[in-house]
Amino acid sequence: MFGKKRGMQAMLAADRPGASRDATPEVAAFVALREQVRAAEAAAAPTPPPFELMWTGVEARLAANARERVETVAKPTGWRALLGHRPVWVLAPVGALVMAVVLGYFVSTAGSGDVDNRCYVDSYDAASGTILVEQDLDDRSGVTVIWHLDEG
Repeated sequence: MFGKKRGMQAMLAADRPGASRDATPEVAAFVALREQVRAAEAAAAPTPPPFELMWTGVEARLAANARERVETVAKPTGWRALLGHRPVWVLAPVGALVMAVVLGYFVSTAGSGDVDNRCYVDSYDAASGTILVEQDLDDRSGVTVIWHLDEG
């Protein structure tokens, strides 16, 4: 459309402050092009995000987290839930009482007459040493234990 030299001069003239459309047709074309480019850049420029809304959301989340933290602290878990606000050492007397009851139950229900641990032992002297024979007559398996004690 324009010659190179004439186009360069028209571009430079269009960039000068105060350039008008009424100048040469080349300058007026570049001024119009410059205005279109700046309008397109302004339309495409990103708008800043709404930081006020973002901080409102952050503050609301912080308040919700604080409420959840208070609810979590207010509801104890584990041993604290069983004990309330009492310390753990309160369980020691309770444990001792339970153990005393269990031990008392086993001692009172065990009968001493039922158990017979008698066994019979015979010994023989031999030339090579002493021989002991142990027999438990109440044992149904009929086990006999024989020891040979060498004296020498």
